[in-house]
Amino acid sequence: MTSVDLKNQYKHKKEIAAKLTWIVWTVALVVFIIIYVVYQPLLLNGFINWDDNVYLLMNKHIHTLNKDSLLWMFSSIDRGNWHPITWLFHCMNYILWGLNPRMHHLFSLLI
Repeated sequence: MTSVDLKNQYKHKKEIAAKLTWIVWTVALVVFIIIYVVYQPLLLNGFINWDDNVYLLMNKHIHTLNKDSLLWMFSSIDRGNWHPITWLFHCMNYILWGLNPRMHHLFSLLI
């Protein structure tokens, strides 16, 4: 195999990789758009009286992000659940947008 053949083979593989990359990104974008369109109506909803009152509205631990709240998030079991990452996300939402249900739902939709 000559060096010209190797260069052509390399060029061909590079073209295939570029096409595959484009296909993957296109499929990912289409999936994202479909998911967003399907779940977009949730942005019109408020908080519900299932567990939002306990985990968001009355939970003082998510209203600030400090050493004590982080310690609580990562060491506590509340209502039989241990989910520190969920509480951390609720805390970030609260700090950024307060108790705006639309923004909380948008954040959930995006992650």
